[in-house]
Amino acid sequence: MTWQTRYDQSNVDGFTLVELLVVVLVTSMLLGLTAIALGRPQAAANVSTSVDTLLADMSGQQVLAMAGDTGSQTTAQTQGILFSSTQYTLFTGTYNAGDSYNFIVQLPPNSTLANTFPSSQLIFNKGDGSVTNTGTITLTSGGASHTITINRFGAPTVN
Repeated sequence: MTWQTRYDQSNVDGFTLVELLVVVLVTSMLLGLTAIALGRPQAAANVSTSVDTLLADMSGQQVLAMAGDTGSQTTAQTQGILFSSTQYTLFTGTYNAGDSYNFIVQLPPNSTLANTFPSSQLIFNKGDGSVTNTGTITLTSGGASHTITINRFGAPTVN
């Protein structure tokens, strides 16, 4: 009688190539979906942060107009904001591109700004901080957008 060692494949430890490929495929799909889901809140946070910054700058310009800030002039002046699609400029009195008191704020990449103000300017009147023309400002970034409505008193409402 010969002694034979019997080799039984069902008792071999480890994984087959097919099992490993399935695990790698499922893992990569989950990681891909997670990466997509994590990108959306970032776009919403970008537009939210930009809106907060714009609101703070608008409030600052209104306070300066109410306080009678002179900027580069000798008498109290209106304060304003000039809007363009990728930035806005804070200014005193009548907008002058060469004024060294102008302060330009760049929007984050892939963000755009649209407005309904005449000449794209929001002007706060000296003394009371009211505005002559009401309007809206829409800030968009990565599919998320917020609209700011300015009433005649210069008070913003965010939608």
